[in-house]
Amino acid sequence: MENLTSIPSDTFAYVLVPFLSSDDLLSLRVTSQPCKDFLHDCNESEQLWRNALVRDFCFPKTCVSYYPSLKISNKALEYYISSRQATTNTTTHGTSNNHNRNIDSESSALRSAKSIFGHSATNAIYEAKSAFESWKQWKLVSKIYYKTSLTNTRMRWAQHQEGDNISVTGMNVHGPYFLRAATFWSKIERWCEDPNSGTVGNRILGSLVHGVSYHQSRFFHLQQRRKQQQHHHNTTQGLRALEAIYAFYDGQSVQSTGGLWTFRGLIGGYCAYNYLTVTHLLDGPTAEKMYLLEEERTRQSTTNTAPEEEYFPIAANMFQMKKSFKVRVDTGEVVMCASDGYINSPALYHICDGVVRSGGGGGSETVENGGAGDEALVWMEELAHRLLAGEIKSGRISDNNMTDIVTHYPTLMASARLGAYPKPVPVASRAITRGVEVVGSGVFAPEMSCHIYCIRMRLLTPEDEGYESSSSRDFVTCQLMSRDWKFKSHVSGDVKEITGDGVVGMYPVLSEGEYRNDSGDTASNVNMGTVETRSFEYQSCCGPIQGSFKGRIKFMPGSIREPQGNPFWVEVAPFALDLTPRALY
Repeated sequence: MENLTSIPSDTFAYVLVPFLSSDDLLSLRVTSQPCKDFLHDCNESEQLWRNALVRDFCFPKTCVSYYPSLKISNKALEYYISSRQATTNTTTHGTSNNHNRNIDSESSALRSAKSIFGHSATNAIYEAKSAFESWKQWKLVSKIYYKTSLTNTRMRWAQHQEGDNISVTGMNVHGPYFLRAATFWSKIERWCEDPNSGTVGNRILGSLVHGVSYHQSRFFHLQQRRKQQQHHHNTTQGLRALEAIYAFYDGQSVQSTGGLWTFRGLIGGYCAYNYLTVTHLLDGPTAEKMYLLEEERTRQSTTNTAPEEEYFPIAANMFQMKKSFKVRVDTGEVVMCASDGYINSPALYHICDGVVRSGGGGGSETVENGGAGDEALVWMEELAHRLLAGEIKSGRISDNNMTDIVTHYPTLMASARLGAYPKPVPVASRAITRGVEVVGSGVFAPEMSCHIYCIRMRLLTPEDEGYESSSSRDFVTCQLMSRDWKFKSHVSGDVKEITGDGVVGMYPVLSEGEYRNDSGDTASNVNMGTVETRSFEYQSCCGPIQGSFKGRIKFMPGSIREPQGNPFWVEVAPFALDLTPRALY
């Protein structure tokens, strides 16, 4: 030991440590007090354990000023210890009902916290005081994630597949991925609890499933099937980001709750005419079933050879089953798939050197450049940001559907950050004409080969910016008569114009803070509707173009039946129709 401690500390930290395993360093700590002091009190001790964080938990070398770590509750730690003891006793002496009851009891106690670490995502992150403290905590996080024992059925199945040693020896979590997952889940939790999320937030929060460890996850079963089928030519590194995501929440339960489960999809959706999509983040069992069905369908339609590209489902529209989102197993690329299986659209786009690129580039890391493929994290981070920043919102999808959902029509809050490439127009627009405000935005729906756009209109109230009094605008109410839309391609320059009475058979009468939803076949044959205390909005669709939408709406002061002046036009300012949005949902 004297020879070891006589080595210059910088030589030890920068030359020898890279060749020593973490277990070797821990063994040196307990060898003697001089060795312990050498590892903790020398000038390079902090750098030594920083290097260990980089090597063992994939932290970037630039992460040197602070040490973010994940909290582990006492109940989570007790569950980990008791489950390990149960595994040992089960392996040595057979199944013990007493131990199983203990595990189930602890699991129930943890379930209210959702995460396998015993904390909500909002309270999951803390800053360690030193690099060594952070390293120790991440080691414990790894043990809990990769070595937590299983419930009876899963334990026996795992032992049958892997033998007695069902732990993943030596595996460490990807620290930055787990921190990023905790951060975006925290944003989603905060949005769900915010009154602005309405009833949707509470429904989504209540649908989230308790997080799972590796052996409880869908990926453990996937690995076993791949071993049985001898899929050794492909890697599953593209799924590592998903491990971090599902450690906090294992998707959403799809069990019915009074018929409302269809509308509580976290990923959200949109609607036009008879088409409605509300996408859920799939729970483990549902994702496995979808994967097996697709695998069987592929096996029946092709030869027995394994497909070159393998995808695992993570989200789907559970109502009309028009689309799903999948992660490519080897690279982590996220794609949107239409129900017919023929359309695979990249779910993330980015701009590099003035060129729109997709697939693999949406994430900050890819398998090819040494990362583990983090597109699923980027996809969820983008969603969480849009929710919390108000760039998308919850709302009633149409007058025919009285249930609110997360809608993906960009709000005015999104215009500063999101935009169509090369950003000729904003993603959402606002115009005010004689006190009538019109807000417009659109979303690309590849599964329908169209853009779905939403037009929202209201008569401003005194507290709104741009308000005009009834005496200034010369009317108390006004009724929509007709519209004139222009769709412009920014590629060819072509403009398509559409005119007609009303909007989707509606002729709303606007008044301050409310509207009356009159309807009819033509402007000359309108039936009086009921009063709604909100903005009027409607959705429609148009063919896919890389371009923009603008137009104008004709209103009659008073109403069509009882006019109180001459008709006037209200502007609909241009907004983007983008074939390559930053993300598809």
